Amino acid sequence: MSEIARELSVAMEQRRLLEDLATNQGFLLLSSLMQQQADALQQEILFTPCAGLDSAIAAEYKKGELAGRLAWEHLRKTYISSLEITINHLRSKIDDEPDDRSPDANSAP
Repeated sequence: MSEIARELSVAMEQRRLLEDLATNQGFLLLSSLMQQQADALQQEILFTPCAGLDSAIAAEYKKGELAGRLAWEHLRKTYISSLEITINHLRSKIDDEPDDRSPDANSAP
């Protein structure tokens, strides 16, 4: 197996694992919990007025917590998209590789 074929196999397995998460019950539970926390943080950030520097700093910290809870699912989907690009690239490289099993056009039969 060529190095490119091994890379392709690894990329395809990583993509499958990340796609399979969307049907995993534990992942779905975690996703629901993260969304509940994100919703609560968003409500708190939007509807709690900042009365001073300390509350403004606390609000900024909560914004970071919110961004983290919202970003993790986007990271999974973005990595799947990145793997798709890698897989397509590796497949095209394999298609472009000369086939060592076929006789050379210049060699005599």
